[in-house]
Amino acid sequence: MVRKNMITAFLLTFLLFTLAGCSYGRPAPDVNLVSQMPEQLSGTEVFQKIEETHIVREILARHKNVQENAIYFDKQGNVLTSIYIYADNEIRVWENDRSYIDIQYRDGFYSYDPDTMDKVVVGFGIEGMDEKDWESRMDAPLEFISDGGEEITEMAESDDRITLTIVSGADAEFYPEEIKDEIEPGTKSICKMEVDAETYMIYEGETYLQKPDGKELKVGEFQFSYDVMPYEPSEEMLQIMNGTDKTVILIANPGTEQEKTYVRSCGENGRLLVMLPDGYEKLYKDEACTQESEPSDENGERTLYTVKEP
Repeated sequence: MVRKNMITAFLLTFLLFTLAGCSYGRPAPDVNLVSQMPEQLSGTEVFQKIEETHIVREILARHKNVQENAIYFDKQGNVLTSIYIYADNEIRVWENDRSYIDIQYRDGFYSYDPDTMDKVVVGFGIEGMDEKDWESRMDAPLEFISDGGEEITEMAESDDRITLTIVSGADAEFYPEEIKDEIEPGTKSICKMEVDAETYMIYEGETYLQKPDGKELKVGEFQFSYDVMPYEPSEEMLQIMNGTDKTVILIANPGTEQEKTYVRSCGENGRLLVMLPDGYEKLYKDEACTQESEPSDENGERTLYTVKEP
């Protein structure tokens, strides 16, 4: 049995790393008064607009797709990792330079981690789990967004772009091990971003730490592109997605009015994974749900059962 959200564990480290760019330390350090544009929104109001519009659903209401390229640095200024993110109304993709890949659809996901997996995991759930997970991702920020509590120290408009500088206290909890020891009392997290002056869509940004002695340490660089060429899975991934070498037929609540059948197939280099929601504890070999089982990695077709616990 595998719980829903199992694929998020690997991504959490990188997501927290990204969020740390506009760090959440409390309280925010004392900063200079914001220079505001005449007859325009304040820096805080602009930042609120960015937070409202920089979620996937809102972005796709204006654009057919969005792509983000992010680079993270270690404390020596060397590239730690780079990440590619893509989203449209049918697919959401997360890849890094270590060949980790996560492809999310409305009806399931495909993920590959070269460090821990020898095959692509093909995951699917029951009772609308996949659709719920998809909707939650659509309602979440793409990346490079904070949860408030910062001070806007600079704001300027030029050529239909607004640039913002956001300062807050740096909280080591949100940074990777490689640079945590650089965060001492009084260290500030500084986030700079450039957004569209009309739509508040982010074009690019950078985050860095500023130590009490004035030393600066770059954390990340981010670029966003809109209405780009659609993402195309590799030929190897398509063979797994469209393959029929392995098939799992899952029957939930067999022999009851709630009985429902789910079917998922994949290519030879895939590994089928069933995600069970709350209330469903195990997979079984038999219709009576007495002999426990797990999806087999062998080619062919097999039938599994599950039942909601009373």
